[in-house]
Amino acid sequence: MAAFDISTLDVNSIPQETSFVLDTNILFFLHSGFYSSRNPAIITTYSNFISKLLSRGNKLYITTTSIQEFLLGFERKSYKLYVSANGYSMRSRDSNFFSIKDYRALSAERNNVKRNMDRALYEVVSYYDIQECKINLEDIDKMVQTYERHRYDPMDFFAVHECKRNGLINHISDDSDFQYDPSINVYYAR
Repeated sequence: MAAFDISTLDVNSIPQETSFVLDTNILFFLHSGFYSSRNPAIITTYSNFISKLLSRGNKLYITTTSIQEFLLGFERKSYKLYVSANGYSMRSRDSNFFSIKDYRALSAERNNVKRNMDRALYEVVSYYDIQECKINLEDIDKMVQTYERHRYDPMDFFAVHECKRNGLINHISDDSDFQYDPSINVYYAR
């Protein structure tokens, strides 16, 4: 298939019946609130592209595996911010080590994370269609047996695999691993 740089792509050249799948990183960029200063130009490019697709009526999907990864990342980023803000370390050898288990034990922090997760989950479920990903042992075995032939982490493998089973081959992703898969189209920003 092909890779397309969305910063130079005319959205009107894409048929309205073309459906897309958003990678987890795109969810982080647009819906977590954590990455607004990472690379504002790139994030704006993704945001504008997705807004145009939505306004044109293209279907945009997110997978349940991406939602799972998104929420896990939400918790991890909240933990890292807490550790940094409070002078703790994430290295177990340090005397001021504060583990994710310690963080999870703080009810006030759990309430904050839950509130932010609720908001983010409501947003993504409201904006996008959901592609259920059911991972069975056969899928896990396929991921392992083909591991040296693909560049995906396990969650991305399962998401792409399930999407392809359902005819969804257009992925919006900043993850270069997607560009090594000749069976899908990848839409990315530089």
